[in-house]
Amino acid sequence: MYIKRMSSKVGFIKYSVLFFIFLCTTLTGSTFLIGCAPMQTGVALTVTVPQLPCPLRDEARVDFFLISYFSAEGMECTYRYKPEIENVELYCTKQNNMPVTARPVIRCGEKGEKEVELLSAGGIFPLDAEIHGDKVVLGLSWKHGIVADIFKELYRQNVPIEKFNLKRFYYELDSLDINDPWLLDKDYIMQKIAGGLFRVTYLKEKPAFPVSVPLTNGRWIFNNPFSQIYKPDSESGILKLNATPGFYTLIELEDLKTVDIYVGKTGDYEYISGNL
Repeated sequence: MYIKRMSSKVGFIKYSVLFFIFLCTTLTGSTFLIGCAPMQTGVALTVTVPQLPCPLRDEARVDFFLISYFSAEGMECTYRYKPEIENVELYCTKQNNMPVTARPVIRCGEKGEKEVELLSAGGIFPLDAEIHGDKVVLGLSWKHGIVADIFKELYRQNVPIEKFNLKRFYYELDSLDINDPWLLDKDYIMQKIAGGLFRVTYLKEKPAFPVSVPLTNGRWIFNNPFSQIYKPDSESGILKLNATPGFYTLIELEDLKTVDIYVGKTGDYEYISGNL
């Protein structure tokens, strides 16, 4: 359910096996950090959430983030996190390839009665973790939000993810000539990983279809951190774009009006609700 944009390449995150060994042998005796004794099932993480990417960084106001993670007992938990807070401390399952996601939420409507979630930022322990003093810091990123979201879904379905070669996955993803990773076919990728397979050819984009939306004047964005800012045609009031199948929410930046849209797998589309 995402909008095609100009493409760019991003370098991949390097992570060494030595770091993970060091992580599991040195983090003991701290108020926030729990060492890697054989019987322990949790790890304390200091999670940092990045600013929205441009152009939304200076245009969209996030009211709060919904952070999802798995507790030491393996239960999925959600934490509401204010953007003005620098970071949040979580106690998570200590397992290889364990995801944490953060969805920005914008309150829309005249009284802020509608909470619109944007697609998530994400990070995966331990590959995205670093040691800062006596803390293990897991930095979330927008680029890898789709990967963390995939791993979250797989963990929910009890798919064994701890032995998956995440470093290669990151490398292949970051090597793609694509600016918005949510253009990829998430369901197809999940299906292949769940079946124990992964090839770079599985990282394919979903088809995009032309969509025309009648809108009031203003500046509109999609519920996607990589969204452009769109303006309807001044004469017809129609916004024309290409969209992949799925559900969308369009948000007007000034008045916070919203329009919900569904695009089908064959390109059919309909307006579900909102201020058209």
